[in-house]
Amino acid sequence: MLRWKATRAGVFLYHCAPGGSMTPLHVISGMSGAVMVLPREGLRDKTGKLLHYDRIYYIGENDFYVPRGDDGKFQSVTDASDYFPKTLELMRKLVPTHVVFEGKVGALTGKNALQAKVGETVLIVHSQANRDSRPHLIGGHGDYVWETGKFHNPPEKDLETWFIRVEAREQLSTPFVNPVFTSTSITCLSKRWNWAHWRISRSKASGTTI
Repeated sequence: MLRWKATRAGVFLYHCAPGGSMTPLHVISGMSGAVMVLPREGLRDKTGKLLHYDRIYYIGENDFYVPRGDDGKFQSVTDASDYFPKTLELMRKLVPTHVVFEGKVGALTGKNALQAKVGETVLIVHSQANRDSRPHLIGGHGDYVWETGKFHNPPEKDLETWFIRVEAREQLSTPFVNPVFTSTSITCLSKRWNWAHWRISRSKASGTTI
């Protein structure tokens, strides 16, 4: 168990950092996550108004670099010494073979889709450890968006698309070597899901998928 003093409010990305080429290899192998530290006074807009949310969802975005064989098919290897050099070559090009949410295809679709009722306020935490990302809400918008994940900064309003930047991986001034915390996550707060309102008015269901 790791313990640390939370001195800043926001959403922070963590990943292991063994050093050298092993650090990016760990990151693109899914060894990352996010920590959210809420302000003691709660989430507020730029005027100081307290913001409320009914649900919170975490979305982890991952990019993978899987080598292909001479036949063009993705390879499956059991020996790390064979896996590492081939993956490293792909990593340096920064062109992933797969980009997924929650580590696998279909993790947030079908029966696994994120659910919310019309009128509810949803807080979404979206993190990406390796590449810039640009989430977009189709037919809706984020009422309040902390694009850099810093809750003491005033949120942007009414965004449909925003930018998740991957910053330089510098270790913070902390006594721990692992994990490393960097500020690369985004938090979105929204209750006016236009698509959700349309879906409910047509189907008269008790809930909808976001």
